[in-house]
Amino acid sequence: MASLLVDVHRRAFDATNDGLSKHHDMLRVTLPGDSPGDSKYNREIPHFYLDENNVGGERYVFLRPAKAAEGAGWMNGGNFAHTSDGRFRSAVGHGGAIPIHDRDETWEEYEALSR
Repeated sequence: MASLLVDVHRRAFDATNDGLSKHHDMLRVTLPGDSPGDSKYNREIPHFYLDENNVGGERYVFLRPAKAAEGAGWMNGGNFAHTSDGRFRSAVGHGGAIPIHDRDETWEEYEALSR
């Protein structure tokens, strides 16, 4: 499989620091164990990976852009992604929306905002 499409859900207030989900209503997602391949989807749709961490002993699933962060690293900007595609639900482990980590800050912004 190559990629699947997910919808972006956002609030009126943008906290992505001009992240990709601010400008797009759909994202292309590659699931774990898959390669992006030659996607049948429009190349104008940003490419993301489904990723996960362990937070407090719990599995935390999120999307991150395929491109490398330029600053302090990808973090949650307040937007979420969801699709009714069963492959997404199986990979995520539930039927709800998941956070999109597409906010990037310079190190100066990160230091100033983290205090």
